[in-house]
Amino acid sequence: ALQGQSFLFIRDMGAPDALFKIGSFDVNVLPIAMTLINMVSGTLYTRGLSIRDKIQTYGLALVFVAILYDSPAGLVMYWTMNNVFSLVKNVFYKLKNPVKTLYVIACALVTVFIVWLFAGRVISAKRAALVSCVLGLVYAAPLIVKFANYLAQTQLRSLTENKKQTSLLFVSACAGLCVLCGLVASSALISINPTEFCGIKNYENPLFFIKNTFLQSIGFFITWPVLIFFLYNNNKKIQALLAYFMAAVFLCALANFFLFRGNYGNISTSLVFTTTSSVDSPIKQIALNLSLLLFIFAAVAAIAFIRKSFATIFACATATLALFSFGIYNAKSTRATRTTPTSQSSRPHMSNLFFIFQKQEKTSCSYTLTARSQNTCRRFLKNVPNYTSNLKALHTIRKRFR
Repeated sequence: ALQGQSFLFIRDMGAPDALFKIGSFDVNVLPIAMTLINMVSGTLYTRGLSIRDKIQTYGLALVFVAILYDSPAGLVMYWTMNNVFSLVKNVFYKLKNPVKTLYVIACALVTVFIVWLFAGRVISAKRAALVSCVLGLVYAAPLIVKFANYLAQTQLRSLTENKKQTSLLFVSACAGLCVLCGLVASSALISINPTEFCGIKNYENPLFFIKNTFLQSIGFFITWPVLIFFLYNNNKKIQALLAYFMAAVFLCALANFFLFRGNYGNISTSLVFTTTSSVDSPIKQIALNLSLLLFIFAAVAAIAFIRKSFATIFACATATLALFSFGIYNAKSTRATRTTPTSQSSRPHMSNLFFIFQKQEKTSCSYTLTARSQNTCRRFLKNVPNYTSNLKALHTIRKRFR
């Protein structure tokens, strides 16, 4: 999958990096860097051990550079970054105040990134301001941690005392997010015009994209969150905070999906907006959206405070079932539209078009078709073979809107 893919200074992730040459010999920098990092890590890990243990550690690092020297750059980069993260983690553990050090480094990185956004004019000023507001939460991390502890001890106390309700709330919210983002959003988009999603990268059936998105959502919104949730099985406060956060996020996503719809222009075959300016929203709408999100977070906390968390669980579960039914309905309508043959009434304009081709045999014409037009043309030629037999050559060229 990485064959021919470039990344930063690496030309091909599926081959050795070969960043420079000495004569006719290719020098692969990544395996050498990985070995140096392993030796630095070995120096820290073997401090206080015997010389024999140190020799074994350094010898093992040299063996790895010999084994992985001609390996693909993607594999070696994975090993290298894994060793870097392990080294940084162990260095932090040896510091006196690792959390404080991490906070200072994070604030410094956020500051540099914000300055780069505004100075480099990478995005519009309004977008840069919104991104800066979100990243600015890093500065308030100590206050956020204190507020979370206060919330767990007061407003969410009923959840910390009832593990069953906490688990039900968390699972129902995760399932709701999975169905909303993976099934409803994708099926609602594709059901608008399923033909546009036919024939993309040799996938004739648009249901493939719905299924693929839903499977990814299962991993992102169910598998990983549930694993993280049960990692803190002995910490009821963190589990209560996670359940509260996921429930509030699900309800916020639900409100955004149904209440703040808009016309954002065209999207490409990779589901990227072709005109970024069309995604911008007025300041009033952004303020209204943020106010609604804050209200939902406060409402979920208030419901937990009055020990009515079962109402939130019921709302999340009911919304999840309704969304699942809605997504299945969209998927079925997409399939029905996809399998419906082209009616005879929709063919005359195509017949006239190809009649011109038939009469002008010596004329060479070139047409640039969209994905939708390509598939319409392909179905027409399949159903009317006599036109195809009279054509000298027919080429369909895909055009991507910009």
